[in-house]
Amino acid sequence: MELEINSKFPKFEIMCRILSEELLAKQRIDFDEFKTSSPEQRYLNLLQKRPDLIQRVPQYQLASYLGIKPQSLSRLRARIHEKKS
Repeated sequence: MELEINSKFPKFEIMCRILSEELLAKQRIDFDEFKTSSPEQRYLNLLQKRPDLIQRVPQYQLASYLGIKPQSLSRLRARIHEKKS
């Protein structure tokens, strides 16, 4: 089916390929940024990009995603809160 669509609509195939390549490049950039950033920066990025997750996801899962222990996340959140005050 995919080959049939691609042969009937070559511009569609080109557009899909370009979009896929752009998405892959963005994912690689995001992953590289994640690997090289500190846990605090990861948390701040998550807070900026997906604040809904901070409220919905349990702290131990957030900590695991950030690559730290839940206790460290708790201290990190307290430190960030102190900076804002």
